[in-house]
Amino acid sequence: MSVLDDLTKDLPSNRGEALLVFADRVHDIQSKLDANSAAAITAFLKRFSSKYSLMKFDFLRSNYPNDVAFMSAHIDHVRRLRSEILSSSLEARIDEMLSEYEAKTEAETFGLARLNAEEKKKIHEHLARIRKILEESDLSDRKKNKLFERLNDLAREVDTQGTLTDRFFAFAGDVGFVLGDMTTKAKPLLQEVKEMLRIVTRSRARQEGISLPPGDEVLSLPSLADTDEE
Repeated sequence: MSVLDDLTKDLPSNRGEALLVFADRVHDIQSKLDANSAAAITAFLKRFSSKYSLMKFDFLRSNYPNDVAFMSAHIDHVRRLRSEILSSSLEARIDEMLSEYEAKTEAETFGLARLNAEEKKKIHEHLARIRKILEESDLSDRKKNKLFERLNDLAREVDTQGTLTDRFFAFAGDVGFVLGDMTTKAKPLLQEVKEMLRIVTRSRARQEGISLPPGDEVLSLPSLADTDEE
């Protein structure tokens, strides 16, 4: 195993801290190093610092009697700048933490609608009308019961702090599959679902900072062209 393998083993994940740990390790054994090891260490220091934009070294090899002295100059330079490196490392860690926080926040808020009291009230009214339309429809009991389960889930979802919008779109998809069986109830059912989705979608757009044009169709549902509207 080369001396670099030992010196770089289990370095901290923070790059600034890793540079300091490496420099301290080299400092502790530098009196035992030969020219080849010293040259490898110097090359590693310069490459590591350059790759991660940690610091610059402006030493000229011609100003030092041998490779060990040249390496020592680099090591001493790193250790003299310990406080600056640690400060920079702290800033980098804070930036990393902020990025992690932003990613977590985005993941937690994406797909959510923050409904206000009036929006919740209107959605509950739409749900009640949808339930009545389904009750009076010619759908089979099996289909009715399945849709009633979905409606119960939506009613609970509306009252949560942060409403998951995908459940509303999933319900709209289920409705699309039964429109052909709804006869005269298809058109009013479709209208209620569209109005409900419009509220949910605009609330989500507000939450995610997106501006939707007024009157925009929020979801393309199956056409009534093939349903019986007599």
